[in-house]
Amino acid sequence: MVSSTRFLSRLLIINALYFFVTTFTSIDVRAHGGHDHGKEKTTKIVQQENPKLSAESELFQLVGVNNGGTLEIHLDEYITNAPIENAIIEITLDGETYVAKEISAALYAVEGEWLRQAGKHNLVISVTAGERIDLLLADLIVPDPTKDLKEETGQWWATYLKPAVSIPLVISLAVGVLLGLFFRNAVFPATTLAVLFLAFWPAGTASAHEGHDHGVKKSGEKFSDGSQPKRFPDGSIYLPKPSQRLLKIRTIIAKKTQQARKRALLGQIIADPANKAVVQAVRNGRVEFSPSGPPVIGQRVTKGETIATLIPILSPEALAGLSEQIGSLNQEIALTAQRLDNLGKLAKVTVKSGGKSSLSAVPKNQVTELVIKMEQLKKRREKINAISFGPIDLVASRSGIIISVDTRTGQVVSAGDTLVEIIDPRRVWVEAIVYPGQTFDEKASSRVVLQDRSSMPLSFISRSASLKAQTLTAFFRVENEKAIPLGTPVKVMLESKQKQKSILLPLDAIVRGSSGLSIVWIQMTPEQFRPQIVQAETFDSLNAMILSGVKSGDRVVTRGASLLNQVR
Repeated sequence: MVSSTRFLSRLLIINALYFFVTTFTSIDVRAHGGHDHGKEKTTKIVQQENPKLSAESELFQLVGVNNGGTLEIHLDEYITNAPIENAIIEITLDGETYVAKEISAALYAVEGEWLRQAGKHNLVISVTAGERIDLLLADLIVPDPTKDLKEETGQWWATYLKPAVSIPLVISLAVGVLLGLFFRNAVFPATTLAVLFLAFWPAGTASAHEGHDHGVKKSGEKFSDGSQPKRFPDGSIYLPKPSQRLLKIRTIIAKKTQQARKRALLGQIIADPANKAVVQAVRNGRVEFSPSGPPVIGQRVTKGETIATLIPILSPEALAGLSEQIGSLNQEIALTAQRLDNLGKLAKVTVKSGGKSSLSAVPKNQVTELVIKMEQLKKRREKINAISFGPIDLVASRSGIIISVDTRTGQVVSAGDTLVEIIDPRRVWVEAIVYPGQTFDEKASSRVVLQDRSSMPLSFISRSASLKAQTLTAFFRVENEKAIPLGTPVKVMLESKQKQKSILLPLDAIVRGSSGLSIVWIQMTPEQFRPQIVQAETFDSLNAMILSGVKSGDRVVTRGASLLNQVR
């Protein structure tokens, strides 16, 4: 009887101490200024400034934000994500219909006292936009602001009904019984062990207070704030509708179509050799220009127009030989002039023949021969002087524009030096590079794609027969007479006769991700987007062929993808 009484007394002491310890150590300690004494609770409640609703159909997507009695509605097209204006939106709740008013472009608002009533509201939304009519179902959950306060001010004993406290309570009672049985004559050692066991049992929680954190932070859902764009660890992005409209986000529905296989070659614009001309120095000399100044790059000239003037410069040896030649001509001219003068005097003397007529002492034809010889000698001298010392006009042999000027006023040039190059900018070729392993049909349809993504038809001319820098060169003629700067990098798109089923997306839809890989952005919900790695190749001047990564039915961002990619 005595041993049973001692056993019960020991058990009561142990559990009394347990109650005392757990009351002050295991109960959830509320926040106070400056500390946090425990691990916070994990929650999945979405923390948003204002309650939201969203709904989608095959025609529309709708997002509403409850601003304390006013429901603001953003209405967009489902396929393109373009805002819809001048629509009629009717909301039916419990048999009553509320009509939304358009307060700004594609932004509607409806007011009602039910928007302040806590609870779940099942809404039937009718949307009419032109000839398109659709019904959407959405749930709007208005939180009860007093719910959290009631949980904070609950009864103190409710703490012991929580699993975090009730489970260690049962375990401690069992431990107390076992210790009491094992240490029958050692009440205080057993009590001490039990107290230590209970004191360090992680049953309670301590909540954070201002300025400190002693435990594990609370893990919440993605949307911590419903008004700001945010990127999440998995790479997806939450972008509210106002931000989407600011960035002008647009989408399309991906679908597979039959497309001809295309291949791209890199190239550049070169001049058409048949329409290229040069102005060169025909001999050594000094370059002079008209008073208007030297020609400039981009200047348009016509055939036969004088580009520059060349003043010949003779070497000392040539000048000495020329002086000797001219001196000999001058001497011969002087002698001829003297003989002509003497014959002229004799020609005035007449001799009577038979008393009937008088004859000249010098035959007339002899005088004429000297006159002709004198004129020829003078012309020869003038021609030698003109060729040797006279200016030479350098003219354009073809109409076009000047693409290079390699001379200055007063510059001394040599025979054969190129002074000016002239081309017709509307008649150009494309020089494309063909790498080893690349093959194409010379009869295949081809187009050139410029940097502004405009394209023009090409006609194949020829290809090189030997490798240059381990590549072949193919030449194409641009059919359209459009002025294109020489050296402009271009792409040559070759379209084969083979066709395949594939997805085409605009080139603007493909951006570079943080990993350096090509990605597209896919719209999952009205305000959520995720990145998708893709493999693509250029199809034409505006589109790319998606080889993998996108499936039919995906809503892919085609406009604003680069801006969406910058959200952090």
